[in-house]
Amino acid sequence: MSTSNDVPSSSHGEGHSLSALNAEVQSTRMLLNGLITTVLVATIGINILLFKQMRILRSANAEAVPQFEAAAKNFNEGEAVQIKGLINQLIVFSKTNPDFVQILTKYGISSAAVSKEAPAVSPAPGR
Repeated sequence: MSTSNDVPSSSHGEGHSLSALNAEVQSTRMLLNGLITTVLVATIGINILLFKQMRILRSANAEAVPQFEAAAKNFNEGEAVQIKGLINQLIVFSKTNPDFVQILTKYGISSAAVSKEAPAVSPAPGR
């Protein structure tokens, strides 16, 4: 005669461990879903932050470009001409004082390198 008490205890243990395993799997799935959601939200947040930073930098760049172009124009029209005049005066001085030629040579200034036009400073490439 076989009664329910005659059922081996291992089958009760298997049922209990199977339900515990299912609970663990379910818990792991919930943790994984939470992790994926957190990573997705963080990624979206970082992308929004970077997009805003890019907009700020582009607007700052748009404001700065005319200032830099004006500074380059000012240099080309004023200071570059004055620098060229100074270099020409130094070359004339070196012709009367041969010891000064060594100083000009040290800094890469020679009478052949000097032209009558002022060096031009161009704006940034792509502008």
